[in-house]
Amino acid sequence: MNLVDCTLVEERKGFYLAAKEFRIPLPAKMSSELRSYIDAEVKMGIRPEDIYESKSSEGLTHENAIRMTLDLIESVRPYLLLHLRAGRIPLVATVKHTETGVSQETIMEMDHSKIHLFDERTTQAIM
Repeated sequence: MNLVDCTLVEERKGFYLAAKEFRIPLPAKMSSELRSYIDAEVKMGIRPEDIYESKSSEGLTHENAIRMTLDLIESVRPYLLLHLRAGRIPLVATVKHTETGVSQETIMEMDHSKIHLFDERTTQAIM
């Protein structure tokens, strides 16, 4: 599982996870469970299979899209493990195919309904 240090923030449109290099919106259904963690440090967890390569970067409107650099492609048949970096934040994604080459930028999207949150202090799962 990818683990990223984040701060939970609330804005007009809802809750976001703010990492140093990106922001990810959280589904509205999570809001009641998160209210006590506003402005708190949390760990975001997301499995490699829940990070997808975006089909197109033209007219990018997805709030859960992140511009990343591909550092390494590891073949683990029938999948590819993409070792990515959003600034200094490393992430791994599992895909079946990529046209992105090593050292190139790509747009990745997270399935925000599959995000796990952990309390930074206690390490207990929030959700």
